[in-house]
Amino acid sequence: MSKKAKNNVPQGQPQDVIGGGLDPSVTDQIKAREGLLSKPNYNKRSPEQLLFFNANGAWARLVSSINTLTKEETEALSEGTKTIKEVTGNKNLAYNNVIMGGTLKQGTPTQPTKLLGGIDETEHNPINIDNDGFITAGDIKNTAYHKYDSLGFRPVPGIESVSVTSKGTYGSLREAEVNITVWTLEDLEMMQALFLRPGFTILLEWGHSLQLASSTGEINKDIQFYTKFLRNKVPKKTIQDDLKQLTFDSDYNYDAMSGYISNFNWSFREDGGYDCMVKIISTGTVLESIAVTFDTSNVYPAEQMDTWDNDKGKKERRSIYHKLFVELEHLVGDPESSDRMTNISEATTGFNTGVAQLVNGDFSGAGESFSDAGGNIVDAILGDDDKAKERAENIQSATGRKLAADPTFKAKLKIIYEGGVATWKGKPKPWNATDTFMRLEEEEAVLYLNDKFGMYGLTFEETGAGDAMIIKVTNNESINTHIDLDVRVDQTARKHLYDMVDFISENGKLPEDQ
Repeated sequence: MSKKAKNNVPQGQPQDVIGGGLDPSVTDQIKAREGLLSKPNYNKRSPEQLLFFNANGAWARLVSSINTLTKEETEALSEGTKTIKEVTGNKNLAYNNVIMGGTLKQGTPTQPTKLLGGIDETEHNPINIDNDGFITAGDIKNTAYHKYDSLGFRPVPGIESVSVTSKGTYGSLREAEVNITVWTLEDLEMMQALFLRPGFTILLEWGHSLQLASSTGEINKDIQFYTKFLRNKVPKKTIQDDLKQLTFDSDYNYDAMSGYISNFNWSFREDGGYDCMVKIISTGTVLESIAVTFDTSNVYPAEQMDTWDNDKGKKERRSIYHKLFVELEHLVGDPESSDRMTNISEATTGFNTGVAQLVNGDFSGAGESFSDAGGNIVDAILGDDDKAKERAENIQSATGRKLAADPTFKAKLKIIYEGGVATWKGKPKPWNATDTFMRLEEEEAVLYLNDKFGMYGLTFEETGAGDAMIIKVTNNESINTHIDLDVRVDQTARKHLYDMVDFISENGKLPEDQ
């Protein structure tokens, strides 16, 4: 969409609606700040209001939902004498190690959050690990410095930075990157138990240290945190509703996201500490209760849209509904989900038609209808290779059509389709039209493709989990796709092959010197 079109998006609609504007409470907060800034007499501002403009800072808080299990609970689960629902575990390790701004002390209902200070001279151990590897909570952090067995007096772990970005055109998912510094091996072991694992459930909160009330103009110094997250078995919807209410009550000076660890890493520091990074992807609340209230006739004029050369999408251009479905497909991680839904719908129609034909005595027609329905079911399960082939052959982008006309590129694609040989650790790895390129392992395919197709502005990377790869546009890594490899089912292998060729053809471009 052009800048002109983006600037003309209507405002004032509910924010949880696709195409809607800002929430009215956000507008009220902006107006309150504008009113405070535009006061004609500077000396009429209260000390709190002056403090709001000159000393307002940011804070962040990271909470893990992980409960530790005892040896007895683990054995009961493995023996089947107890179910997952019957085993709760212990939350003390997570409670004792809420990661904050380094010097903030975890509050309680009777003792509000405050700054940490002082030095604790007793030996501190944040986590206990027995000889069998079972973990229990250690000591709570109640001062700014503690005495560790490994390195002596060291600071408490703290958040260095937080970056939150919206994913997708409509911002229905969030991704956060949190950088944390820990100063001892003991605290790194705590981090590994609570935060450094993909799939762990996490709460990230952030906001202003001073909050301006939109209606009264008063300055609130009391930071409100979400406390239910560490309770046992709180429903996800309750957490989402509570976080939304906290955001609203703070006049949008507070925000939060609950989600899952999607990636992490850590590195050793020269001073003996460790730099840790965790990536968090939100749970996608918009997908669970999405509302679509736009008028399909109220679309942007053609002159406000980008040119064909800049618009490489295919299905997105067919209608506003296709645009919506493509975005939803990206969010749920299945780029062919609309095709699968179509296959299922056509299979259902074919089955119903076949039943009606049977009732009317049309046995030949019923057999054909049932056969078509069966084919659609197979396509829904294994992937529709015919539609994938059609997409691969129907190149839409201008750069893609130019690339497809290049003799060298065509020769390389012919090898991909018909057969060739990759070399991995000195050993040949052949493929042909029957045992396709998609039978290769990920490291074999990635090495070959980077060598043959990297010159077209594309990067091929191993996923590190399973036999699959990610293809990215080198100068814009937000444009990427996930391709499965080592596929043994012929129809699925053909479909993935066409998907790979489609992405390469649509997003690759000839080198500048050609």
